Amino acid sequence: MQSLTIYQLRSLADEHFAAVAATEGIDHFCSSLDWILPAHEAFIPDHPLHLRKSEHGFVTLARGFNPRIGRYLQPLEASWCLASPFVGTDIDALVDEFTAECSSRLVDWDLLYLSGIPPDGALFRRIVQSFGLRHRIGLGHRT
Repeated sequence: MQSLTIYQLRSLADEHFAAVAATEGIDHFCSSLDWILPAHEAFIPDHPLHLRKSEHGFVTLARGFNPRIGRYLQPLEASWCLASPFVGTDIDALVDEFTAECSSRLVDWDLLYLSGIPPDGALFRRIVQSFGLRHRIGLGHRT
């Protein structure tokens, strides 16, 4: 997966918009750059961005640290839990690529917090299949 800066992501806004539109079962507006970038800038501007792109889509997360839970990755908008950080034309391939990257230890993390992913959809099933063999998965409240 290719690492992106905020400026690169903004320059790919049309491609990101198409990836959001192609992703079934998510809130399309709240997963768009129009929602997630202002949310990041308003609520967690001190959290470094963890932005990824592949031919299959985008993963938009931020890094954080909490002494109780350690290093974590979270959606850019985690206040209302409406935004999906995974958007793309081939969600299975995108999640598999991201899982491989996270498992390679190129990405240091203790907790991956996701939102905006309905538990009855294909994206959720793929995340469970990809991460569930090596990591514990828990469900939070639904917004």
